[in-house]
Amino acid sequence: MSKNGVPPRLQQFYPVDERPSPDRQSPYQRLARQMQDVLGDGGVLKEVIREGEGPLVPENASVAVHYSGYLEYADRPFDTNCYMKFPRLMKLGKDVTLWGLEVGLLTMKKGEFSRFLFLPRYAYGRLGCPPLTPPSATVLFEVQLIDFLDSAEVDDFFSRTPDEQSEVPLPRLLKVVDTERGFGNRLFNQRHYEDAKDRYKQAVTLLKNREPVDEVQKRDIEALKLPFFLNLSLTLLRLEQPAKALAYGKKALEIDARNTKALFRCGQAIHYSGYLEYADRPFDTNCYMKFPRLMKLGKDVTLWGLEVGLLTMKKGEFSRFLFLPRYAYGRLGCPPLTPPSATVLFEVQLIDFLDSAEVDDFFSRTPDEQSEVPLPRLLKVVDTERGFGNRLFNQRHYEDAKDRYKQAVTLLKNREPVDEVQKRDIEALKLPFFLNLSLTLLRLEQPAKALAYGKKALEIDARNTKALFRCGQASAIQRETGSRAVNSKSKTQQLMHNLILLLALMKTSSFTRCVCVTI
Repeated sequence: MSKNGVPPRLQQFYPVDERPSPDRQSPYQRLARQMQDVLGDGGVLKEVIREGEGPLVPENASVAVHYSGYLEYADRPFDTNCYMKFPRLMKLGKDVTLWGLEVGLLTMKKGEFSRFLFLPRYAYGRLGCPPLTPPSATVLFEVQLIDFLDSAEVDDFFSRTPDEQSEVPLPRLLKVVDTERGFGNRLFNQRHYEDAKDRYKQAVTLLKNREPVDEVQKRDIEALKLPFFLNLSLTLLRLEQPAKALAYGKKALEIDARNTKALFRCGQAIHYSGYLEYADRPFDTNCYMKFPRLMKLGKDVTLWGLEVGLLTMKKGEFSRFLFLPRYAYGRLGCPPLTPPSATVLFEVQLIDFLDSAEVDDFFSRTPDEQSEVPLPRLLKVVDTERGFGNRLFNQRHYEDAKDRYKQAVTLLKNREPVDEVQKRDIEALKLPFFLNLSLTLLRLEQPAKALAYGKKALEIDARNTKALFRCGQASAIQRETGSRAVNSKSKTQQLMHNLILLLALMKTSSFTRCVCVTI
């Protein structure tokens, strides 16, 4: 807090040559003088910080916004979602419950960043929302409109009966279909693949159910299905469902036989595979997997010829191998996949490998023997564990990644340093693992544990930017969770208050009808 109780963030509302003093106007009063009155009653004031582009947000739209709400004389927001990389879509009139915020959003364009000042009647009212906001509080909201989707047509369409839907003019139906695709694309970019798949399939169903009036309209509707088939094929590849992905890829090729995206989607589902002679399709493949699992030579790789071939390869190499029966499936074969005494062709791409010999040897020892392993060998084991952890993290196997990182920290913690220099070196080696654990726990939505590991990283390096950022993320999520719990509790208390009021009215009033008013 700076002089006269005005936070540094609010100093921007004062001219450079004028210092704030108690006998002058408050920061929000000064700010209000340079803002635009949206409704004409002074209840919602707006200042555009960065202009947007395109049309204004329509009523009943679904919006994606970053926002932060501030009380006067406060540096930190009492409510924010700016820590979220992909804020969820909120439906106006339903999810946006602050009246002033909804009024303000209707004046904004895509990409716009604005500042709003809401009087109590447009914010949290006479009672406020303790402990977040006090009674009769004027609040400042800084809002960035990331994107919006006009879902009024969609809401209206799905409120109709199937017979009424079939009578909707084609241009209106296409607008609904396009909005569904917009929702699907946004969900896909946020990696909510199941929800995206449902949106795309919904749009395909709408197009499929429309009876064309002539051949021209039939061709147009078929052409409109093409991007949805492509999107569904890609989405199902992300969900590791190659058979379904291939089916939608083929549907796309039925509409456009030379479509490069469709050909590529189908190729993704059948690449790097094992083939029998005179066979077009592979009998075994894993190329549909974006992140193939790590396989241990001598344990998970059961084909002798494949293991021999892999030992001749380098990272990134793509090779073709021909295995005689004794190096493949032998005299008996592997029915129904391969017949007896089959020579097989394998196309293999070596994406990555990790030398885990040191790790295997280390963990085969007793704890006493492990403590006697030279430090350089221990560090090699620790580095391999980090490699495994990083790979699992990139594949979004966060629980397994966490276990690998914690394993490495335990190894470093159990090593007794011989002097102060080695002690400092070992502590420094823990830093990247604490940072990785903090990030992994954030992905697992465990902000308290993420904050703890972030603080451990700061104990080693107090100015580490990643550690500071992790702690900030974790603290913001904890505040958001706490604010939701408080809001839920206050709503429950409010409902109980209304119920008691209703029962009291029923006892004392001779009328049979009562009105329950939210106080």
